[in-house]
Amino acid sequence: IDVTCFGYNVEHPTERNGVIYKKCQRNNALVKQVQGFDHIMIYSDSCWCWKTILTNLDNITCGISISLVGMYGMTENQDLFKIFKENKKRFKVITHSKYIDYQKCFEEGIGVTIIPNGIDLNEFKSNRDCRENFRKKYSIKTEYIILNIANYFYGKKNEYLADIGLELAEKRGKKDFILFYPEKLIKNK
Repeated sequence: IDVTCFGYNVEHPTERNGVIYKKCQRNNALVKQVQGFDHIMIYSDSCWCWKTILTNLDNITCGISISLVGMYGMTENQDLFKIFKENKKRFKVITHSKYIDYQKCFEEGIGVTIIPNGIDLNEFKSNRDCRENFRKKYSIKTEYIILNIANYFYGKKNEYLADIGLELAEKRGKKDFILFYPEKLIKNK
């Protein structure tokens, strides 16, 4: 199977572990770029390319999967949602849970596949040894940790975690905590 990943931040075509990475084109150039593929998958209806895909369905012959990730893009743009509903048989729809996006699709008779977000339970077990190993691995000396295992993404309300951490720290009489995001470590004292 050949896999090509288009990304807006890919400057030069590259190949890694059998996946080809290329810069994603915009507007009509994107429609031309996906010609010849068997299937495309768009992560999030908030992605700028989703509007281009929806408004050019007549020119796109391949299968299309969409991971709605909350369905924020289409709930804010009813014209796009209308096109999506009218062409629902063209899409394989993926959600992370039975949340707003799933419920909205269910109400509209749009089939959905749920692929839950997952974590490595060996690393995130709630026992003393695992907690101590985690603290050693990341040199954590603060008493409290807020661990967010999700990528920071608009719509997930991650922007409120720092405020929640401060409020919890104040209630406990402590002012220091650590907020983890994948690939980021935010310390507050």
